[in-house]
Amino acid sequence: SALIREEHPTDEQWCTAFWLNILLGVILSGVVAASAAPLGAFFDNDDVRSVALALAPISVLHSLTTVQQTRLRKAMNFKGIALASVLGGAASGPLAIVLAFQGAGIWAIVAQVYVARVVNVGCMWAISDWRPSRVFRVASLRPLMGYIGRVFPIDMLGIACSDRFSWASIPGRGPSISS
Repeated sequence: SALIREEHPTDEQWCTAFWLNILLGVILSGVVAASAAPLGAFFDNDDVRSVALALAPISVLHSLTTVQQTRLRKAMNFKGIALASVLGGAASGPLAIVLAFQGAGIWAIVAQVYVARVVNVGCMWAISDWRPSRVFRVASLRPLMGYIGRVFPIDMLGIACSDRFSWASIPGRGPSISS
């Protein structure tokens, strides 16, 4: 989001932001995976551990769209962003309902999250014509660090509260889907 504020971001800045997002997605996925067993123990539920492990890679998938979505926002292509979101929901919602009626339980929601994210990634990459090169220079982001430092904690809180880490869907602690 810091690149939206930059009047004319360079390709080096876009590429560095892309690879940095991938790195942060991998780290966040690792943190979620490492937290799976303690979460399962805390809730005394092995399903919590399994679901946390299953959802851990979602952060990496999300990081694949961050720069693409930022570029679309900067170009004011909100139609493209909305289309990607709607198609993700249209593909994942019915699947989750079918799986839920077939008794998949919490795994219907896990499948829904994955299908929505994969469709969103595909749409974002199809809509955006920008592709990252193998350029990574932290120095290119230095002018944006003040803004990033103020926004990063808020972004992390938003991710923690988003649907992929919905505490209400923890088996035994929130609404359940059973037949």
